[in-house]
Parts: sequence; structure tokens; C-alpha cells
Amino acid sequence: MEERRLERVFDGAHTEAYNSRGVVMREEGGKQERELAAKYREWSKALRVSHPFVSTHLLLGLANTYDRQGQAEDVTSKIRRRMRSW
Repeated sequence: MEERRLERVFDGAHTEAYNSRGVVMREEGGKQERELAAKYREWSKALRVSHPFVSTHLLLGLANTYDRQGQAEDVTSKIRRRMRSW
């Protein structure tokens, strides 16, 4: 992957990694997603020197995806709490 740097390969790997999570039991908010984002960020740091393209494009991309999803889950959770309090 590092040598070829084909965008469609990275897109496919991103999709596969994201989908491999499978069915998720939801907790309140985006804690689960923030934990996954942190994991992919750590892996990215570990590979930054040896595999900079994979580190940046794939692993940081996954971390950013989970960060965004975690934020969305936080918003959804707040909305649900408000709706229950009505």
C-alpha cells in the first residue's frame, strides 16, 4: 500500500476497516467512537516514519471518521435527552 499509493485502494481499506466493526450496541454518546479514533491515532503515530502514507491517509482518515461519528453521537444523545424531558 505504501509504495502504490492508489487512492481507491486506500478508500477500499478504509471502508473495510470501518465495516469490520460490525453491529454495535450503542451506549450514551460517542465514547466508543472516540476510543476507536484514539486507537487509530496511536497506530498512525507508530507507523509515521516507516509508512507515512498509510499513517496519514488510512489511519488518520479512520481516526477522523470516528471523531466525526463520535461528535454526531454526542449530538444525537443530547437531542434524545431533551426529547425525554419534555
